[in-house]
Amino acid sequence: MSDDSQQAGWPRQTMLGRLHGQALTEICAAGTRVDIASGRLAFRQGGWSRHLLVLLSGSVKVVALTEGGYEALLAVRVGGEIIDEMAAVDGEPRSATVIACGAVSARRIEPPELHRIGKLHPEIDAEIHRTFSQRLRWANRQRIDLRAYDAPTRVGRILVWLAEMHGTPSPLGLELGFPLRQGELASMAGVALPTAEKALLGLDQQGLISRGYRQLVIRDLPGLRKVSQMTDQIPY
Repeated sequence: MSDDSQQAGWPRQTMLGRLHGQALTEICAAGTRVDIASGRLAFRQGGWSRHLLVLLSGSVKVVALTEGGYEALLAVRVGGEIIDEMAAVDGEPRSATVIACGAVSARRIEPPELHRIGKLHPEIDAEIHRTFSQRLRWANRQRIDLRAYDAPTRVGRILVWLAEMHGTPSPLGLELGFPLRQGELASMAGVALPTAEKALLGLDQQGLISRGYRQLVIRDLPGLRKVSQMTDQIPY
């Protein structure tokens, strides 16, 4: 991770956490700055705007609404990541709604500006493609997990992914750093809410996690990986 990235606190697995030097400076100054209040929408599913956002600080939830009215939490994005890059590239409608979990600061970049800085700094273009690849791997892993593992195991695997991607060290373990409802966790794992609640209770009783109001702390990540049948690092 670059010194600038370390100073800003961006995780090394995010795009800004991997960039350095002039490329990092360029993308952090590109476009226009936007500040989004907690609970406000950054993007709305079905919208036709084409800009992307580079998150400088804060976190957002990516949710999708089905035709039947079911709302699913697809992902969480944190400072250092880009969001809704697909619409900026393919020009199709937004595939999900993005909601600020708390106060968010970001850079709004339109496609022509993105193209300009990508040509000027090829490493930026490479990191955007790397982000595409990571998210495709995540989607593939989700489809595999739905068939390969039972519901409680899937809940544990989602918690491992969230902790390794977004966890912040604390005296108790790894704090996720954003509010997470049990229903949202259930939707990510593809399980019913009562099943997610039962799985969380079991993990809590084993001392692997601790729970508060809309907040989870991973107390024993190696132990959680073991019960979730994850013997190696997440491959995305």
